[in-house]
Amino acid sequence: MTSTTDHQHEWTETTGPEDTSRTWACTQCPATTTQCATCDRTLDTTGRVCEHCVSRSRNDLREIRDLYALLPDVIAAAAGLHAVRYDMRFGAGEPRHATDAAIIGGAAMVMAAGGNVDKTRLGRGETTIDPALLEAERKDPPSVRAVLTFWEEAWRDEQHQDGPTTTALADTVDYLLANTTWAAQHAQTWTEYRGDVRDLIGRLRYITGASKAPVRNEVPCPECGGTVLQRWTDAGLDDAHTCTGCRITWPTAAHFARALRTTYHALPETNPDALITLDDARRILPDLKRNTLNVWIKRDRERAELGAERELPERGRDVRGENLYRLGDIAARLDRNAG
Repeated sequence: MTSTTDHQHEWTETTGPEDTSRTWACTQCPATTTQCATCDRTLDTTGRVCEHCVSRSRNDLREIRDLYALLPDVIAAAAGLHAVRYDMRFGAGEPRHATDAAIIGGAAMVMAAGGNVDKTRLGRGETTIDPALLEAERKDPPSVRAVLTFWEEAWRDEQHQDGPTTTALADTVDYLLANTTWAAQHAQTWTEYRGDVRDLIGRLRYITGASKAPVRNEVPCPECGGTVLQRWTDAGLDDAHTCTGCRITWPTAAHFARALRTTYHALPETNPDALITLDDARRILPDLKRNTLNVWIKRDRERAELGAERELPERGRDVRGENLYRLGDIAARLDRNAG
C-alpha cells in the first residue's frame, strides 16, 4: 500500500489484464493497495495479509490448544468402549487391510501423540515445500504437536533463530502466537501453514464433538416457516427446538408438536388459499377421513364430466408431482358435510 493518509479510503479497482493480483486506487487520495494474500480483501494497512486474517490465525492457534486439551477425555472414553482403527475414524476414504493394527482411542490418540512430520521434507534453512505429498499422510490424522513443532522450526530457520528447546504444545503455541504477524507478512510458506492449521482444527472439532451440526427438523416453523433446529450440548441433543427465522424456542418436542397442531388446525381460517396435497389436508383437518376425501374427489370429477362446476378442482402439482388443492375448498366441503 502506498501514500497513506488519515482519511477513510474509498477504493476502486484498477486491476489490469496482465496483473497477477488485484489492485485498487483510492478515489480521494493517491493511495494504492492490493489484496490480502489470505482472504482477498483490500489491504488498508501495509504488508501482504490484513489484520483480520492475522487475528483469525492467532485465534485458530488458541482453539487448537483448547481442543487438544480435550483429547485425553476422548481417548479415555474410547478406550473404555472398544478399539478402533484410526484410519476409519476421520478422512480415511477407504479401509485398510484387515491385518492393520487397531489403535485404542482412534484418531484422538494419534493426534495427541508426539509423532513426526515428514510430508514437507524441509531441511535446515529450507523454506520451499515439496508439492508431492504422500497419499497416506493426507488420509491419516496428524500429530498436533508434530505439526505445530514443524512450523515453529520452519519459522525459526527462516528467521535464523536457534532451534526450540522444548516440544511442549503450550510453548510451541506461545512461539507461533508471538511470531504470527511476522509469518503473515514475511514467511514464504504462510499459505501452507494456514492450510495445516485449518486441517488440524477441522479434525479436532470432529474428534472432540465440537463440530456437531445442529439437527434440522423436517417440519418448518409454524409461525414463520423458518428452519427449526435442535443443538448439541455436553449432555447430548438438546430437547429445545429453536427457529432460525423468528427465534421462537419450544422447550421440548412435545411443545413443538403442540404448536404445530394448533397452527395447522387454524390454517383453514388463517390461510384458506393455501395450496395443499391430500395428505396435507388430512394432517390439517383431523376430522377428515382418508376414504371420505377420496370419495369427494372422485364424485367431484364425475360431476364435472357431466358439465357441473367443480367444488374441489386441482390447482397444480407440487415438486413431487402430487395434485394440489385449495385448503379453503376442502374445509368448506367438510363443514357442509358436518352440518
